[in-house]
Amino acid sequence: MAFKYVFSRPEAAICPLIRFIYPRNQTEFFILPNRHMNLSNPIPLPFTSESFVRLLQYGANPNESPYSHKQIAEWCDKFWCRYIDIDIPAEIEAILPILTDVETQWDLHLANTFTVEQLRCDSFEVERMPVEWFNDWLDQVLKLKTKINS
Repeated sequence: MAFKYVFSRPEAAICPLIRFIYPRNQTEFFILPNRHMNLSNPIPLPFTSESFVRLLQYGANPNESPYSHKQIAEWCDKFWCRYIDIDIPAEIEAILPILTDVETQWDLHLANTFTVEQLRCDSFEVERMPVEWFNDWLDQVLKLKTKINS
């Protein structure tokens, strides 16, 4: 199943806000694309649930992580985009909402923490989301993996 996306309001051409609806449970969320922020060095891990678990573990322990929370959020977005419109294994489909949540919460964290000027200028490589969020996402993924494998 694929996510549906639409521009949520007419002025989206000026300040796009994209609405996504996950078809399985009709969960709706919004993303404000950031055209000004530079991308980080990409994480060289394959797009697998095992890599996702490893990155969530790194996010929960940022002092020991080789990757920033920004890099992890960008990796999650790339993973999600790779599988958005194709038939996928159940294991990948199950984690798509969590991948999206990581990236969306990163965007919301930045939007709720920084001014518009800071969002335009800063790189956010050292900015961190609460580690509790990563622990929650990790618990969700591990429960899904257990459910799928049983």
